[in-house]
Amino acid sequence: MKYFLKISLILIVSIFLIYSCSEEQEESFQTIDKEIAQIDYNSDGVKVVDDVVYFKNAKAFAKTMQALNEKKEKDLENWEIENGFAASYRKVLNGTSKDSLIYLTETDSAFSYIIESPEFATVVNEDGVFVIGDTIHKITYSVEYMIPDLDFSALSAIDLGDITKSAKSNIVTYEITRQKLTPVCLKSAAVTESYIMGSRLLRKNYNTDPLVFMNDEGDLLEKISAHLHAWCNNYSNYSEIGVKIVGRKRGTFGWRNDNMWYAAVSAETTYLQSYSADNYTGVIYEKTYSRSGTNESTVGGNIVTNSGQTYFRCMELNCTYTYQDDYSQTGVWEITWE
Repeated sequence: MKYFLKISLILIVSIFLIYSCSEEQEESFQTIDKEIAQIDYNSDGVKVVDDVVYFKNAKAFAKTMQALNEKKEKDLENWEIENGFAASYRKVLNGTSKDSLIYLTETDSAFSYIIESPEFATVVNEDGVFVIGDTIHKITYSVEYMIPDLDFSALSAIDLGDITKSAKSNIVTYEITRQKLTPVCLKSAAVTESYIMGSRLLRKNYNTDPLVFMNDEGDLLEKISAHLHAWCNNYSNYSEIGVKIVGRKRGTFGWRNDNMWYAAVSAETTYLQSYSADNYTGVIYEKTYSRSGTNESTVGGNIVTNSGQTYFRCMELNCTYTYQDDYSQTGVWEITWE
């Protein structure tokens, strides 16, 4: 009898706790809804609530992305400050987020970034979330979830790994297409080793010389490196092709992003634009790009973008990356990506 009473008491307490948690969670979602309604959009159709960027509609999103694609890294940071956005995914890319990882070695890249371009990462938070109209967008590495009616309970279910927990929300799943770009031709000058990042896979270049960087006196500089990136990604309503160079430095606890004395990247791309990820026919375009900077950890960004349901396929991407840091010789790499 005592055993039965104990079991009954435990069940009652458990049910009470579950009910209380559900009520608290529901109140939390209601509070978010009230905060969203109370804050007005700015003149660009943008607002930030609880570390999430909201766009009034698709037009506001397209206009903002077009403006950001013209900006340098410092200007992107200023946009975040002006809009009160303190949790952008750009900080994850730059290693300034509280959750940023440190490479123990420069050949260790066990994780993949869900976004590579600094511009798009500026409007997406560290959890991969942003909002257009009344639709929540949640980006992961392989898929993008679209949740209608600002149903944050469904977003919570996705974060817990079970989208079936929200039966009332009609969640749409979109498969992100990430073209795997491969460096098919490489020429380098002055510097004989670098790290090439293509489609998030870290690989050494084709040189066999073990040197990393040297200064004018011929001393090895083993505490700095450069990562050379190229990407072609298609999300549900946004496509991009881009390049960048990222400076890295080894500190006491491992490798992290570090400001370069000088860096530059120039590129020419030939790409196909179509209306289907499986369609290899469409219009072929060409675009050039050039960007340089001093005392920045990342230089580069998107060469070409499009807001809407179109798809890019990069046919050829010819890039020149230039790098100098900590008294190193100037490194120049000419790479063709396909």
